[in-house]
Amino acid sequence: MSDIYNIAKSGLKTYKEGLATTGQNIANVGNEAYARREIQISEVKSGSADVLQMSDNISFGVKIDGIVRAFDQYIEMQLHDAKSGFNYSKSKTEILDRLENVVRPAAGSVSQRLNEFFQALNDVALDPSDLISRTSALDTAKSVASSMQNVAVGVNDLRDLISASIEESVTDTNLIIRQLSEIQKEVLGNSSPNSARNDLLDQRDALVSKLSEFVDIKVQYKAGGEIEILSGTFGQGQPLLSQFEVKEFDVKSVDGKNKIFLGDATGQGAIQVQLPSGKISGLLASDTTLSEVKENLDTLAIKFAEEMNELNQVGVDLNGDIGTRIFSLDSVSIQKTSTRNSDVQLQISGFSDDLVGEAHTVSYSADSGSWILANGDGETLADFSENTEVNGVTFSIIGTPIIADRFEVEFSNNKSENLSVTINDGRLLAASSLLIAEPSAENQSSAKLTVDATEISIIDDVTNLSELLTATGNSANNLLLRDSGALGVLKDVDGISNLASLKSQTQFQMNSPYSSLTTSSQLKVTVGGTEHSFSFGAKINDFSSYGELASLLNSGLIKTDGMVGGEYKSFKDLGLYAGGNTNKLVVSAAAFTGAAAYDSASLKVDVGNEVSAIKIDGDTASAELQIFTREGVQLTGTPLTDNQISNLITESNGFNSGAQYNAQHLAVTSNSSYIGGSISRITTAGNYVASISSLGSSVSTNSNMTVDNVENMPLARAGMTSTLTINSPMGNAIRYEPSQGMMAGHIATALNSELSNEGLRVRASNFVELYEVPAEQIQFDLKGDNAETVSIDYDMSAGSISAFVAAINAHTGETGIIAYSSANNRNIVLQKIDGNDISLENVVISNEGEIKLRQLDSFGEVINSPENATPQTISTGKFASIGGQITFVSSADFSLSYNGVENSSQTSKFEAGFVTKDYLPDNSLNRYTFKETGLIDGGSISAEGIIPVAPSSSYTFNISSDSSGQLSATYKGVGNENLTSAAISSNLANTLRANAPKSHFYGNI
Repeated sequence: MSDIYNIAKSGLKTYKEGLATTGQNIANVGNEAYARREIQISEVKSGSADVLQMSDNISFGVKIDGIVRAFDQYIEMQLHDAKSGFNYSKSKTEILDRLENVVRPAAGSVSQRLNEFFQALNDVALDPSDLISRTSALDTAKSVASSMQNVAVGVNDLRDLISASIEESVTDTNLIIRQLSEIQKEVLGNSSPNSARNDLLDQRDALVSKLSEFVDIKVQYKAGGEIEILSGTFGQGQPLLSQFEVKEFDVKSVDGKNKIFLGDATGQGAIQVQLPSGKISGLLASDTTLSEVKENLDTLAIKFAEEMNELNQVGVDLNGDIGTRIFSLDSVSIQKTSTRNSDVQLQISGFSDDLVGEAHTVSYSADSGSWILANGDGETLADFSENTEVNGVTFSIIGTPIIADRFEVEFSNNKSENLSVTINDGRLLAASSLLIAEPSAENQSSAKLTVDATEISIIDDVTNLSELLTATGNSANNLLLRDSGALGVLKDVDGISNLASLKSQTQFQMNSPYSSLTTSSQLKVTVGGTEHSFSFGAKINDFSSYGELASLLNSGLIKTDGMVGGEYKSFKDLGLYAGGNTNKLVVSAAAFTGAAAYDSASLKVDVGNEVSAIKIDGDTASAELQIFTREGVQLTGTPLTDNQISNLITESNGFNSGAQYNAQHLAVTSNSSYIGGSISRITTAGNYVASISSLGSSVSTNSNMTVDNVENMPLARAGMTSTLTINSPMGNAIRYEPSQGMMAGHIATALNSELSNEGLRVRASNFVELYEVPAEQIQFDLKGDNAETVSIDYDMSAGSISAFVAAINAHTGETGIIAYSSANNRNIVLQKIDGNDISLENVVISNEGEIKLRQLDSFGEVINSPENATPQTISTGKFASIGGQITFVSSADFSLSYNGVENSSQTSKFEAGFVTKDYLPDNSLNRYTFKETGLIDGGSISAEGIIPVAPSSSYTFNISSDSSGQLSATYKGVGNENLTSAAISSNLANTLRANAPKSHFYGNI
C-alpha cells in the first residue's frame, strides 16, 4: 500500500508543478521578454533487485527533471538581424524626411530663388538704366543668399542632431553591454552549470534583442548559458562580450565625420568598426548623406559666387565704375574661451584669404602686457597692445584684459551658410561692358575690333633677384653680390625667409697634387703665434684627394702632433674647416676666433719640400642689407639719411615713379608688420636702445621712484621740466614736450606717433618688486588707472603671498596693475600693464613692520639708479610713487638729450638679437631663447668641395655669482646637427652648473 501511496503522491506533486508552470505561461502571455516554460518529467525507477522484489520492471512513480524555456537559436538570430535592419532603415528615413523638408521647402527653395534671380538679371539686361529692375535684381540676389543660408543652417542643425543621437545611442548601447556582462557573471557563477535560472536567461535575451536594435550583432550560444556577442562587418566582427571581458563603443569625429570605435577613441588600442545595420549605422549613413549634401551645396555656393563676381568685375556699373563683387562667402567666427570673467572683447575688420584654413588664437600675455596673435601651429603672427593689422585684417581689443583672456578665431570662405550680398545699391550691378568697340557708319568691310583690358607690365633694367634666391643655399653655397647700392628687385614672391648677409672667413690655400703626399706629410697652421702641426701618416693611402682627407680633419680624428694647454687640439678646437680636390687643399678659419689670430699655414709634402699657403683675409665689414617696397616703404635695415634717400630712392634703382621714402614699417621690434606680412630682422649685435624715465632723465640718473611720509605726498605729478630732444638715426632732431601729468605710457604712445617715420619705436614698462614682506597686517591704497584708490587689506600673519597677490589682482580691471608672487613666496612684483605710474598710499603695517621696494626693468633686472642703490622701505604713514620707464629702440645709433645731458644709445643683444630674453614674473625667472642658423653657422663645403666654411657660431653666457668674478659658459664651433636651440641651452646650462660654487660638508660623530 505504501508503494501505491507514494506513486500517487509523486504524480500529484508533479502535475501540480505542471499546472503552476502553465499558469505562469498564461500570466506572461503579453510579456515580450518572457519565454514559454514547460516541465520535463520521467518515471522513478526502482533500485537494485532483492529477494523480495518480484520484477526489475516495477516503477515507483514520476519525477520532474526540470523546467525548460522555449528557445530557438535560429529564430533568435533571424529576429536580431531583422531588428537591426529595421532600425537602420527607420533612423535613416526619419533624418532623410527632415532633410527633404529643409532642401525642398513648400516655398522659397534654392532652385526657385535662382530662377527668380536670373529672370531679374534678364530684366536688367533689357534696360540697364532702369533703377527699379536693378533694385529688384538686388533683392532676388539677397533671396538667393538667404535660401542657401537656410538650407546650410538646416543641414548643419540636422548633423548636430545626428551627432547628439549617436552619442546617446552609444551610451545606451554600452549600458546594455555592461548589463549583459553582469548577467553573464551570475549565469556562469551558478553552482550547477546546466541549470541556469530561466529569469536570468529571459533578461539576457531581452537585452540582446534590445542591443540588436542599436548595432548589428552575431550571438554565439555556449554551454551553461554562456553567450559571446560580436559586432561589425561579417567576417571582421569584434567581440563585445566574451566570458567576462567587455568592449564598449566610442564615437569620434574624424575629418568632420563621425566614426565608431571599440575602446577609447583617443587611445592607441581603439579599433574602428564598420556597422552594417542597426540604429547607429542608420544615423552614420544619414550623416554621410548630409555631409555630401552640404559639400554639394558649398560647391554650388562657391561656384555661383565666383562666376557672378567674375562677370560683375569685368563690367561697368550705373555710376560708370568698374564692378565689384556681388557675393561673398567670407566669414570670421570669434569665440571667447577665457576661464575668468572680463569685459574685454575682440573686434575684427577686413578679411584675408591667407588666414583661411587654420584656427587662430588671440591670447593675453600678462608677462608682456600684450596680446599674442598665433596661427594653428603656435607661430606668433603679431604681438600688440590694442590693435594690429595682419594681411589687411585689423584685430582690435576693446576693454580691460585680465590673465587668461583668450579668443579662438576662424576665417572661412567656402561655407554656403556665409553667403551674403556685398552691395546694397542696384546701381552697383555692372550691367554694361567695360570696353565697347562700335563700327563707324562709314565702314564698308566685315572687319571686327575686339578690345580687352590687360594689366600694365613694368619693365626695367634692374636685376631680378627672384630667380637667384629660389634655391636653398648655405654659407658655402651662396650668392656673391659685390655691387653696392641697389642689388635688384624681388618679383612675384609671397615671402622672404632665411635671407642673410655673410662676412667672409680667412682662408689658406695650398696647391700641390695629392699624389705627391707621403706618410711624412704634415699640415701646419699658426694661430696666435703658436704653430700647430697635423701629421697624416699612413692615412693618406686611404684616400685619393684632399677632399676626402679634409673630412677626416673636420671630424677631429686627426689631432695636433703635440699637446697645447694639456690636450691635443682638433680642427674644431682651433676654429678650422677644410675642403679641397686632387690638387688643392683649402682651410677656412671661423670668425669667432678673430681673423687676425690666423697667421699662416703650410703643407709639408715631404722632407725638404714645403708649400706655403696663400692667405686670403676675411671681410668682416657689415653689408647693411636693406629691403624696400617699390613704393619706397623700408621693411628692414637701418633708417636712411636724407642724402641716402635722394641717392637710392630713384627709378633707376627699380623704385616706382613718385616713390616716397617711408620708415614707419621698418622692422625694429619682434612684431613688425606691413600689410599683413610679418617682418623680422636679427643681428649679432642687436638693436640700439636708450631708456629714460617720465621725468626725461636717463634711468641710471633718475628712475622716478619716490618714497616719503604721506604728509609730503605731492599734489601734482612730476614730469619733464624742459624739452626732450631725440636725435634720430636719420639725422633729424625731434623736440618733444609732454603735457602736464603725462606718464610713461602716455609719453610712449605720443612719441610713437611722432617718431613713426624716423626708424624709432618707443615702449613703456613699469615693474616694482615688494620684497621681504613681513608676516603682519598690511593695508594700503592702490592707485593705477583708477581715479579713486582701491583699498588693499590683508593679514600676512595668517595668510600667504599667493593669497595677497589674489587680493591685489581682484582689482586689476580697475587699476590696470597685475601682481605676481615670487618663487620664494616672500616677494611680490607689481606690473602696470601700460607702463604708467603705480601708487601705494596710506600705508599701515602692524608692529612697525616695513616692506622694501626696488624697481625692475622689462627684463626683471633691478634698475641701476640712485633710487635703487639703497633699499627703499615703506611702513605705516608712508607712500610710494613708482613711475615707469620709456625705452627707445632702433636698428641704428641715436641719442637723447635732456637738460643738456646726452643719453647715447647702446646695442642690446636681447633686442632683435640671436638671444631672446623674456621676463616671466609669475615664475620668478628669465627665459633665454637662442636663435640658431645652421645653414650659415653650422659649417659647410661648396658644391665643388673646394671652398669650406668653418662652423662659426659662438654663444657666451655670463652671470654673476656669489663668489668673486663671474660664471661663464661658451658654446661655439659646432656643426649643424648640434646647432639647435635646445642643444645650445643644454650645453650652456651644464657648463654653468659645473662651474658654479659647490658646497662641501665636513664633520664627525
